[in-house]
Amino acid sequence: MNGKERMLAAMSLREPDRVPVMCQLSIGHLLLNTDISPIDLWYTAEGCARAWVEMQRRYRFDGILMNLCGPPHDALESIARVEEYDREYIIRWDPGAFDYTHTIFPLDDLPRNIWPDGEPFADFDAFDPEKDLPDFLEWLPVSQGMKYPIHPVSRLDSIHWVQSLTGGDISLHGEVFSPWDYHLATFGVERAIMAVMDDPGKVHAILEGYCELCIRWALEQIGAGVDVLTLSSPWAGGGFLSRKQYQEFILPYERKINEAIRQAGAFCCTHTCGKLGDRLDLVMESNTNGVECLDPPPLGNVELADAKRLTQGKIFIKGNIDSVNVLLRKTAAEVKEDARQRIEIAKPGGGYILSTACSVAPHVPLENLEILYEAAEEFGRY
Repeated sequence: MNGKERMLAAMSLREPDRVPVMCQLSIGHLLLNTDISPIDLWYTAEGCARAWVEMQRRYRFDGILMNLCGPPHDALESIARVEEYDREYIIRWDPGAFDYTHTIFPLDDLPRNIWPDGEPFADFDAFDPEKDLPDFLEWLPVSQGMKYPIHPVSRLDSIHWVQSLTGGDISLHGEVFSPWDYHLATFGVERAIMAVMDDPGKVHAILEGYCELCIRWALEQIGAGVDVLTLSSPWAGGGFLSRKQYQEFILPYERKINEAIRQAGAFCCTHTCGKLGDRLDLVMESNTNGVECLDPPPLGNVELADAKRLTQGKIFIKGNIDSVNVLLRKTAAEVKEDARQRIEIAKPGGGYILSTACSVAPHVPLENLEILYEAAEEFGRY
């Protein structure tokens, strides 16, 4: 089997030739281990695609997560100057080009836009869901301090570049952020969470609007040829929302998105970080095909054996290797043994993809990721 066939078999709850391997790589890890500059990675579709593909080939992953979209073709034309330092780049933008004046690009982390008076958020009280939501998603909520633009003309360019570089032999995964993430990024985390208590009806109207926009963006990516859509919902774990709040503000909208993805003929996978153990059954109610990250203690509270028992024959599972305490801090031999244990627990009956829990930390040694393929070859054969 090639990587694409192997992943599709596992996601279909069948037994492939061996357990597939695929990790989500942090932006910092891409920057530290390729010769792609932060500016090329963030502002050229070719640079971004080449970084993904170079690392996929190095680690022999069976798939690639394409979690950025093609930037505007004229993205670099508004640069006033670029400052290069030992640990970061700074772009100074032309006056008036954007609301922010400059962007800081660390060599091992996500960038941050800098506004003269702090990051501007929408006024929740004045916001009208019927008038103020855009006609299409205009940005990705990459992080607090960074809204990455989605351009209507160029937004599929990165997908097309990866397709041209890989030739159809690996599984291609797109990403759409949860409506809840857009709610948080629109109003700021503190105000957005307070709004749940102040005016839940208005929050639902906003989430419904973003839900429709997320579906549209997901379907565009499927039309461009992705096999899987990761529904990224990192702020939906037990550290941020109660189980009851998850049922009310996360589940209905993610179910709609997943149903649209499945009806379009693609797979969907829910990505939630941290404490997922008390709501894994609710994730399954969202009509998803699979779930990641399954963070183990101390990062989260998911025991892989429990997740396997709950999900077997229903949805696929991906993850559970501790990216910090194991992958970053252990030796390659220790990582291989940890991977062997994950495979032993989750391999039976198919439906498991060997992966880190959440993104690979930027400074993870290369050999600790390379060993995952070896572990899958040695212990993951069916």
